[in-house]
Amino acid sequence: IRWNQTGSAGANYLGNLVVNANGTDYPVTVSADGKYFTALFSDNGGKGILVDKGLSIDVYIKGDIVGSSAAGRTVEFDIYKATDVVIYGDTYGYGITPTQSANGTASTASEFTSGTPFFSGSVITVAAGTVTSIAKATSVSSQNIAVNVPNQILGGYEVDMKGEAISVQSSVFTIATTTAATGLLTNVSIYGPSGNVVAGPVDATWSSGSMIVTFTDSITYPVGKGVYTIKGKLPSTASNNATVQVSTTPSSNWTTVIGQTSGNTISLSTSGAFSMNVVTVKSGALAISVPTTPAAQNVVAGTSGFVFAKYQLDATASGEDVRFSSIPLLLAGTASPSMGTGCQLLDGSAALNTGSNTVNPSAPGSNTFTFD
Repeated sequence: IRWNQTGSAGANYLGNLVVNANGTDYPVTVSADGKYFTALFSDNGGKGILVDKGLSIDVYIKGDIVGSSAAGRTVEFDIYKATDVVIYGDTYGYGITPTQSANGTASTASEFTSGTPFFSGSVITVAAGTVTSIAKATSVSSQNIAVNVPNQILGGYEVDMKGEAISVQSSVFTIATTTAATGLLTNVSIYGPSGNVVAGPVDATWSSGSMIVTFTDSITYPVGKGVYTIKGKLPSTASNNATVQVSTTPSSNWTTVIGQTSGNTISLSTSGAFSMNVVTVKSGALAISVPTTPAAQNVVAGTSGFVFAKYQLDATASGEDVRFSSIPLLLAGTASPSMGTGCQLLDGSAALNTGSNTVNPSAPGSNTFTFD
């Protein structure tokens, strides 16, 4: 089958073209003038594609819109002559010239003509990309952060692009904080949906009394939805319980916005100001508590793997991860210490102290459990 591309988009605007026949993709060759696109099916067992008597198959051409400045151009794949579809009878091998379908639906369709082209394909108009939305990412929730620690989450936003990827050359974000203005955020970066850095790191600056972060790295936002996270380092002067909130106005703070396929300037006029979720400065903290289980009970001497107690270590209110290498636990009661041996602390099913770190109490009182 040979297609005639009669739209205004040249072959350089089309890529990865294939012809799908009966569910299988076949490669396409392009004529020297870039107008004709041919797929050969003879590699299908040497006989082409078999259409059983009384049945039908679907054949279509598909591919990518590529290159720059494609917006506004058209793509139309016609079959110029009936003989551009090469068909042979399976029994006698005679060539057959196809005719236009007598099917009621197809015969009334505008694609079919009495002259040339034999079949007119749909006219596809290439449009520039659009921005569906740029807004706060609810998935990047309010949380506690620490001072003087890199890569603290400051906020997140979600971008939804349609039609084509766009690039933004410059992006400005405002940082509002209840902390006294004695220091600026540093090493601020934007992380993409896959966790990679897409802009930064940069340091915040003051502008007309506001703390701002300006990214001059070009950021490319692909088609579809993506969540982007802003991370940075707070100064050591930030006070406990201070709050930080990042905001931006894409319509005015994001500049040089270009469609990656069309090459057109993309408008962000409908993307107004929004603020991301508030984060709170917290010092390191760990709360330790004892749950209600296991309850007081009797146990038979000689029992192995008996659960004496459970402890809950809670860093929810901490502004940073908490790390410690050991914990002292008090052995009390009337039983001889030698009645308890091979004592371990477990996180789920994972033992935290093994080998020489296993505790065999020798006397009542404090016993230190050292983690591996």
